[in-house]
Amino acid sequence: MIKATVILGEEAVREYEEYKKIPSGKWLEVHGGVVKVKEFDTKNEYEAYSLGLTDADGWSAKLLLAPETVEDVVENYRPKVGDKIWLAHIDRRDKDRDRYVEVIKIGKKYLYANIGYGEEIRFNVDTLRHENGKHSSRYRLFISKETSDYILETQKRRLILSTRLSQFLTDREVNDLYSILIQRDK
Repeated sequence: MIKATVILGEEAVREYEEYKKIPSGKWLEVHGGVVKVKEFDTKNEYEAYSLGLTDADGWSAKLLLAPETVEDVVENYRPKVGDKIWLAHIDRRDKDRDRYVEVIKIGKKYLYANIGYGEEIRFNVDTLRHENGKHSSRYRLFISKETSDYILETQKRRLILSTRLSQFLTDREVNDLYSILIQRDK
């Protein structure tokens, strides 16, 4: 998923270009202009939108900011108390049990979510991974259901690609590729 912000209107575009900050709703009411956030499932959809920019009809100025991908959002996301976030069950892909839960408290190391029935579970603040005991279910938190679907599907695709790629490469190609990757990580 790709999220992009569109700024319409001469004054609004000028304000952004000068201060590198998206004009607030109050600022837009006084000076005019519109700010829209658009979401695209693919890069091709985003590119088609940026070429057409049909929302710009009648505006004397327009600006399409660089897109924000799911990875950008996830990397920078820090939940706050009261946020509703998506709880995915990792042990079983029983999608009926996945749901939105509310963050009820946040400490230095853990955040706690109310999963219903008066029960709360804790997650590592930095990784959003469930801190579970040996016999409890494993969960993972996501910003939204859409983000969860995207990330879990990407993980499946990565495994499929890895498996398929290993079938087509010679031993020499595998070692050459491995060397390139090791050099990149240094």
